[in-house]
Amino acid sequence: MSKRQSLFVALISLSLAGMIYILFRSTDMYMFLPVKACGGLSSLNEIRFAFAGCHLPDWFLYSLPDGLWLYAYMLIVRCLWYNDNSVIKVLFLSVLPVFAITIEVLQFLSLYFGTGDIIDIVFYLVFILLYVIF
Repeated sequence: MSKRQSLFVALISLSLAGMIYILFRSTDMYMFLPVKACGGLSSLNEIRFAFAGCHLPDWFLYSLPDGLWLYAYMLIVRCLWYNDNSVIKVLFLSVLPVFAITIEVLQFLSLYFGTGDIIDIVFYLVFILLYVIF
């Protein structure tokens, strides 16, 4: 995948993950604080109302965005160090995937706060594999 294609796919991944959060996730999350502070929550709720009838599976709402964020990160790292196989690129490329999977495992084992989810790990691995293949 070329640098331009990688950046395009990263932006699509970020946009899709962001739209899932904006349209379907709870507005009690910290990411909605700026929207609330600007008085835009009522306008956002009007948009969200149009999608209120959509009943999406939990993996779509919770695991897919995590995988998309991770994929976008890896693609952006690829863009930053395109045609460079330095140690720093490998370090930056691997730190977030390793961290994400480690946190999920620790949550699953009740060694870290949160709820470990095998579906999250599956999505991380799928998007890591997509990165490697393309």
